[in-house]
Amino acid sequence: MAYCADYEVTMDANDLMDKVVDKWPEAFEGFNSKEIHCVLTKGKKSKKALILKSVKHPFHVFIDKPYLLEIFDEVWKEMNNKQRHIAVFHVMNAIPSGGFDREDSNYSKLLQPDIKMFSTEYSALHGVPGLCDDSVIVDPGEKENKKSKDIVRNPIKIENIDEDEDEDENVNENELDEESA
Repeated sequence: MAYCADYEVTMDANDLMDKVVDKWPEAFEGFNSKEIHCVLTKGKKSKKALILKSVKHPFHVFIDKPYLLEIFDEVWKEMNNKQRHIAVFHVMNAIPSGGFDREDSNYSKLLQPDIKMFSTEYSALHGVPGLCDDSVIVDPGEKENKKSKDIVRNPIKIENIDEDEDEDENVNENELDEESA
């Protein structure tokens, strides 16, 4: 049987959510971390550190928030700051746009995991799979990452594909002329 001492209201995850929203305001437009009730659960085992739940009527009347985020104390304490940011970022992606708007049809709903959700996380982590375990992963909560400044990324555009092939042919022809001379 659960006791009141096993649960405690916390703002840890809300603070991390605010940092993520500050970093990517366009990705989380309309996101309000104050509308998520965070509860720290002690003495309960879980494989996940965070579980996001939708709060429906009549429980919505009591906490007046559309979402409940359950944080499992044992797993949460074992995580470093970067792993916590990534876990919070993962949970934030499950809330649809309009999830905090009482007039919207998406109010208090959760998204089912799909390719769009995972591609958002993948691109935000700079295309590094293995989410929490890799040391190369960029921390979503950091304002700027020193490693990402050093990496030069040149995205491929459809217009540039033909130009690149023409340049490669010119380089190969020039190399052949130099070798034959």
